[in-house]
Amino acid sequence: ESFGSLVGSISGEDCIIENCSSNATVTSDALFCGSLVGTLASGTLMRYCTNRGSVSGSGSVGGITGRLLDCDMDDCTNYGDIACTSKDGRLGGVMGLAHSSKCIITGGGNYGKLTGDCTKRGLLVGEFVDISSMSGCFVGGSITGAVINADNWKTDFVGYGYSGVASRISGLTSYYSSGSALSLK
Repeated sequence: ESFGSLVGSISGEDCIIENCSSNATVTSDALFCGSLVGTLASGTLMRYCTNRGSVSGSGSVGGITGRLLDCDMDDCTNYGDIACTSKDGRLGGVMGLAHSSKCIITGGGNYGKLTGDCTKRGLLVGEFVDISSMSGCFVGGSITGAVINADNWKTDFVGYGYSGVASRISGLTSYYSSGSALSLK
């Protein structure tokens, strides 16, 4: 279900992943695929981690993690090329999917190149179902792929977000010149 070069899935209040980096080439058809962690869940803290390798998958694909669920991420940055091979997948420079009102994301960002024809893709996050807050992140890199249909919510920063999520995002710094800010359904 989850795949990453460091660990597939990790959860627990006492779990901390910090100062890790990856230069690996990661390719997986797991539901959640990230350069370092497939699924980061249940109170885990991830901080000061970087990716410089490439990641390719067909599910929720991210430069750091495929899925963020009930945990915090501080100052994690992607520099690698990230690709999603399925139009039904999610593609994000930092994470493919953030899914919990308990997620706090602070600092870090993306400088990598994203490629994919998936309908939910963004330079930071492919899809936000819910978050507590996201602040102080930077957005760079590039994003390419075909526009699939009218349901494609591709924006530069967040590919797709549920109503109310935009009010919890602040302080994004863009190093990406041709972008719209955030579009939510």
